[in-house]
Amino acid sequence: MRYVWMSPNHSCPINFCASHTLNVSQHTKIQAKMERWIIIISLLFALITMCECDGRQQVCGIINGLVPESDVLVHCKSKQDDLGVHLLHYNALYEFKFKPNFWGTTQFYCNFTWPSRIEWFDIYKFKRDAGKFCYWMIKPDGPCKYNGRSKSFDNCYKWNKKI
Repeated sequence: MRYVWMSPNHSCPINFCASHTLNVSQHTKIQAKMERWIIIISLLFALITMCECDGRQQVCGIINGLVPESDVLVHCKSKQDDLGVHLLHYNALYEFKFKPNFWGTTQFYCNFTWPSRIEWFDIYKFKRDAGKFCYWMIKPDGPCKYNGRSKSFDNCYKWNKKI
């Protein structure tokens, strides 16, 4: 038979009460430290998410190069921003500015509507366009990106597939 000495209030064995109190105290300290780290990490995450890549603005431009000459409606958006609908006359330029996100996932796509046609294209993709001259000429077969070396719009793409 084993005897255990109880604490004066008889709620627990003496050796357990002392260690239990110490564990509760340690637990409280650890919990307080974890809460501080959670707050710090949450603040850092919020700052990184709100922060733009390197602070520089990216500019994209779209020129209506449709032949035969016709007006085109341009509607560009990203996950966060809807830039609205803009009417571009032949040879007119529409520009927009933004700051790419920290994660390098910024993407803008535009819908182009002109008589008897509706097309769309990813006008800005971070991996393809970040920090580069991002100007496009809209042509019936697809958009053509400005090439600084040849100084012309000769880097042409097909329209995105219809969904």
